[in-house]
Amino acid sequence: MESRWKFVSEDAETISLHDHCITSVEEGGPDLALHFSEGGFDVTKNSPLNPTGRHRSTGPAAVVLKNWRFIEGAFNRDVEVNCPDGMRYFLPEEPLTRQLLLSGAFEAEVLEFDWDRASGTFRLYGDGGVCDDGPDGFIVLELYAERVLFCWNGLPRDAWFQDWPRK
Repeated sequence: MESRWKFVSEDAETISLHDHCITSVEEGGPDLALHFSEGGFDVTKNSPLNPTGRHRSTGPAAVVLKNWRFIEGAFNRDVEVNCPDGMRYFLPEEPLTRQLLLSGAFEAEVLEFDWDRASGTFRLYGDGGVCDDGPDGFIVLELYAERVLFCWNGLPRDAWFQDWPRK
């Protein structure tokens, strides 16, 4: 899966997935690829694979989880709604299963991710769902991987946060 990419990094600390969209998920043998379309994801200026001296966006990209395994997932876990009249309630949690993840209709905007090498746990928090009237909402996803690879072909433009905060 990673062979079609010019750049491959295992340095999660220099990658930002925040506000970028997973547009498809592909299982290939023992590996799982989370594909990011035109917006790709961001590579910080600290990455040895980013010679620009600026935070840059990749364009199309993928996160590849080597020898992956599904641990758990949910839509709307612990999501509380505060109504204008002061009422508060929790949205009903719905399962995000391995089958839904691999359904071909899963899409998500990433809010945050964490890669714990010691335990092999890749956690993703986002907003999205399953197209075609499937469940949607706040996503919590936990997967196991032996390695996590961040793959891209170029750094065509500045990352959205390059000059943040704006003056």
